[in-house]
Amino acid sequence: MRQFVYISMLLASACLTMAAGETAQSDDNAIREIVLRAMFKSASGVSEGIGVFFISAEEWRSDPPDAFMSRFASNKPPVRKVSASAGKNGKVFDKATEDRGIIFSVDLSFGPIVHLTKSDQI
Repeated sequence: MRQFVYISMLLASACLTMAAGETAQSDDNAIREIVLRAMFKSASGVSEGIGVFFISAEEWRSDPPDAFMSRFASNKPPVRKVSASAGKNGKVFDKATEDRGIIFSVDLSFGPIVHLTKSDQI
């Protein structure tokens, strides 16, 4: 799964760097959102019985900021901060609803996102 995250991150970054020249103010959180949504979609095959997704990220030290969470306000299943989860018997549950969940994490510790212009591309 970790390898998938890194590959997804690189692919999303590569796609977005093409447009970075036109939108120099590209939002790094847009890349994180794309990667997370791809992970949600890829988990659909194993998510039977899953009622909630939790997200975390290394640079946020656990919970994403509220502004980032608002990007997932209408997601089905709902997306919550990782602090709303609890582990029990090797499974993840929502503390409030006791729905089964999956934790997703975007780890950008390998370096910052660098936006390239068209002239920077090979």
